[in-house]
Amino acid sequence: MSSYWEERKEYNYYKHIINLLNSYTKKFGQMQSILDVGCSNTPIVMYGDFKERTSIDINNRPDIYGVKKIIGDFMKEKFRYNFSVVMCLQTIEHVKEPEKFIEKLFSISSKFLIISLPINWNPIKYHVSNNITESTVYKWTKTKPSLTEMVSDAGHIRGIFEYDIERIRRDNRRK
Repeated sequence: MSSYWEERKEYNYYKHIINLLNSYTKKFGQMQSILDVGCSNTPIVMYGDFKERTSIDINNRPDIYGVKKIIGDFMKEKFRYNFSVVMCLQTIEHVKEPEKFIEKLFSISSKFLIISLPINWNPIKYHVSNNITESTVYKWTKTKPSLTEMVSDAGHIRGIFEYDIERIRRDNRRK
């Protein structure tokens, strides 16, 4: 695995994500599919019990056995089906149109969407969006998450937001 992963694999926020994925297995058993959007060189997609595992990133990265690797622009990719779980970790702050990006994340998720973002970080030159707050996330997603966790690592706060897609769709039908 890459030095990127080796330097970060003990981060609390990764542990929280792994626990979340494993909790789905405990609750639902094996799920159909998972997609990791903007995965970089991390093997997070390997956790939990899924029949199909897919990762997409604009950059090439090492192959992971059992994971379908897509190299390309997420916004241009045409997916043939929805994924049980879609994850997008520490990626949205890098995109020019976060609301459209998140809208697409929701559109291809059938059970859960998990996103993580840097919360209240000082500006970083390669982040398009800086000074992200929980309010920013709610504005972008247009809905409240079913789970919010703020996790500290190396002096930085990362927000983990889980959206129960079935609940959101049920609530929207009632409106």
